[in-house]
Amino acid sequence: MSAPDDFREWVCRFVGCEDQVGALAREIAADDHWPYGVPESLERYRARLVELDCDQEVRETLEAVWSQYPGSEPLLRYFEAGHLPAHLREVSLMVGEVARRAVRLLPPGEQRRLGVQRLLDAKDALVRAAL
Repeated sequence: MSAPDDFREWVCRFVGCEDQVGALAREIAADDHWPYGVPESLERYRARLVELDCDQEVRETLEAVWSQYPGSEPLLRYFEAGHLPAHLREVSLMVGEVARRAVRLLPPGEQRRLGVQRLLDAKDALVRAAL
């Protein structure tokens, strides 16, 4: 399964859940004015739920769901490779995929952030090696 383009796309995968995550997903899916594009931020999404007058439980669910969203790891933006020539892009994407998988599979926290940072360092070194 490919990675979602944004938080809305990702969270809408849960619209069928009969829990608070599903309730949040349904609120977001029904909102034609949900914030789209970069920068994605928890604060921006929290403010939108307040504008929609969502109950406190749905707003609290946003916090938990955001921490599991792969795009919530700010270092992932440095693994973008579209601007690189093909031979360097291949190297960057290889390491970037490992970083994205780590963010999807591991709980948020200092150790995950440190691991992604080290992958970023490795990506930079490998791209330089390919120059």
